[in-house]
This record gives sequence, structure tokens and C-alpha cells, in this order.
Amino acid sequence: MTDTSVRKIHNFASNLLKLRNIGRPRHEARLILSKVLKKNCLSLLINKNIFISQKKLKKFFKMIYFRCHGKPISRIYGVKEFYSRKFLINKFTLDPRPDSEIIIETIKHFIFKLKKKKKLKF
Repeated sequence: MTDTSVRKIHNFASNLLKLRNIGRPRHEARLILSKVLKKNCLSLLINKNIFISQKKLKKFFKMIYFRCHGKPISRIYGVKEFYSRKFLINKFTLDPRPDSEIIIETIKHFIFKLKKKKKLKF
């Protein structure tokens, strides 16, 4: 690939993801590109003609490869947000699930009621 502009790379990666039936391929390619370039998605949309270094290009396509093979973006990044906090994840950890946030909220509510009723101290 001779043209390494954000626009060309994004389009190419989007097509790869689309061929692998990854949902929202343009969005996911943009998310990964923004992570690699350390720029927000809006900045990428505005600056489509900036060029990407070979080092960052290699990192980007490595991430796209993993995504094409079904690896979730959180696993590719190594970070998962849970309960408004960011947690580092790796192959030895489980992903926090959104259902767990509901359980935590329910327990907090239950404890609050107990504290109020019995004047429990924590």
C-alpha cells in the first residue's frame, strides 16, 4: 500500500472488517485508528489526509487482524470500562459484564435500606 493517508487506511481496514462480517466496520476501524494515532475520532474525520508512519501502520493492521478474527476491541486494547472505571484486562482475566453493574446497584440499594432500617454501620 503506497498511500498511507488516514482516509485510505481507514477505507481499506473498513472493507477488511466488512468482509469478515464485523458489525459497524467503519466505526470499529475508526476506533482502532484513533487508539493507534492517539487522536479522537472527530480529529480523524477532519484530518483525513494526514499520513501514518510505518510503525503505527503496522500496529494498526495488527489490531485490525485481531478484530477480523473476532477478538473484541476491549481485548485488543487491554482495557474494559466497568462501573464508570477502567480496568486492565488480559488473557488471564474475565471481562466485566454489564449485567454485573445491575447486581452491584441492587446490592447497594439493599445495603442502603438495611443501614437505614437497622442503623448499620460500615
